[in-house]
Amino acid sequence: MPEVDLLVLASSRKRGGRCIAGWDLTNERWLRPVSSRADGTLEQQHCSVNGVWPEVFDVVRIDIGAHRPSPYQSENYVISGTPWQLVRQHDPGDVSDLLEDLVEQDHWLLRNGDRRVQAAALRANPAPSSLVLVEPSSLSWRVETAPWGERQRKADFRIGGGGWYDWSVTDIPVYEQLRGLDDGNYPRDTVGIDEDSDVFLTISLSEAYQENDACYKLVAAVLET
Repeated sequence: MPEVDLLVLASSRKRGGRCIAGWDLTNERWLRPVSSRADGTLEQQHCSVNGVWPEVFDVVRIDIGAHRPSPYQSENYVISGTPWQLVRQHDPGDVSDLLEDLVEQDHWLLRNGDRRVQAAALRANPAPSSLVLVEPSSLSWRVETAPWGERQRKADFRIGGGGWYDWSVTDIPVYEQLRGLDDGNYPRDTVGIDEDSDVFLTISLSEAYQENDACYKLVAAVLET
């Protein structure tokens, strides 16, 4: 099976496991390794490196199997059973130039602030891509309780002089730091981000949720360099 080196740019919460995605350094493309589960969720047994989950800025060497795109996620490749290997752990500053090159501010996911995309529309016209890196010009956090009682942690951000986005955060370190906070708005340094740092967001489109047949735009990683 093909072997690739993947720069991890998301290692986020997904239904009891993780969604891992990043930049395939071997083929210069976005790639999301997925399991054989129907929703592709990775469990630790699928992808642990020396007993721990891969984290952002790790470069991991993996064997990938068949391309398994869905109408919502075109970058999905099924993993083989071969253990993942850690090639190196990058200092965030070492990859800042690469991240700048990957930024795509006019990606289709950003054309409006709606956090939801109807899955039926994507089944009719599949998404060309479901992963994008952005560099926000403004960033803050919001914790709120939805009408149905679920507590949500969101990133409020702008790109350039455009409109605001408020999308749910699945980045694990940021999510955990927002978990214990009361409903309200919080500045970006609430989660420990230095005001002088450059920040990038990995945006990911979810698979369709059975409850409402919709896909959601998510902030899957918050990358500080």
